[in-house]
Amino acid sequence: MTNVPVMVDAKVATQPIPLGGVACFEAIKQLFTNGGGWYNVNSAHPFETPRRFTNFLELLAIIVVPMAQVYLFGLLVANKKHAWCLFNVMLAYSCYPFS
Repeated sequence: MTNVPVMVDAKVATQPIPLGGVACFEAIKQLFTNGGGWYNVNSAHPFETPRRFTNFLELLAIIVVPMAQVYLFGLLVANKKHAWCLFNVMLAYSCYPFS
């Protein structure tokens, strides 16, 4: 590990910065609920979403993908009222404060 970038702090101690395949874990992190990404802090790490626009796109994808799945369910059962009912249930559960 001689070519690993290091960070030098005020105490002159070095800390290796992990670099690697961040992009290959992004789709898995967005579509499924099994990971915290490469840096284990979901998208809170600045290397995960380096710009505000990419962070906005990620948040938009987190909202749009489940909505699209519910809409597709309404199309598959040929009854959009069922999709609206499912939307309302999802909204109720997301707004209900679990303690």
